[in-house]
Amino acid sequence: MVKRCGVLPQAIKTLGGLLYSKKTEQEWLQIQNSEIWNSEGVLSSLRLSYDNLPYSSLKRCFAYCSVIPKDSYVYKDELIQIWMALGFLIEDSNALIEDTGNQYFNILLWNSLLQDTE
Repeated sequence: MVKRCGVLPQAIKTLGGLLYSKKTEQEWLQIQNSEIWNSEGVLSSLRLSYDNLPYSSLKRCFAYCSVIPKDSYVYKDELIQIWMALGFLIEDSNALIEDTGNQYFNILLWNSLLQDTE
C-alpha cells in the first residue's frame, strides 16, 4: 500500500492514520482492495481517510472546515464551539459535548484531514 502512495510522505502519513483506526485484518484488506487506489498519490489516501471517518457528523465537521481560508490559523476550542453552535456534534450521554468535539478534532488530525501547527 505504501508503494501506491507514490513515496509521498503526506500520503503515507494519511494512510498510517487511517490504518491505525482499523483493528481487524478484514478492515485492512478492505482498504488494500479499495477502488480508490486506481488514482495515485495523496488524493487517494485522503479520500480513503474521509470515506472511512466513523461518523457522518464528523464528515459535516470536516466539511465545515472547507469555508476556512487556506493557511488560516484556527484555534481548536473555537472550532469546537462553532461545531457545537451548528449542531454538528452528537451528544453522548456519557460525555460532555466538548469532549465529543475534542474526539472529532483528534480523529481529523490522525487522519491528516487537519494539520496541527505546534
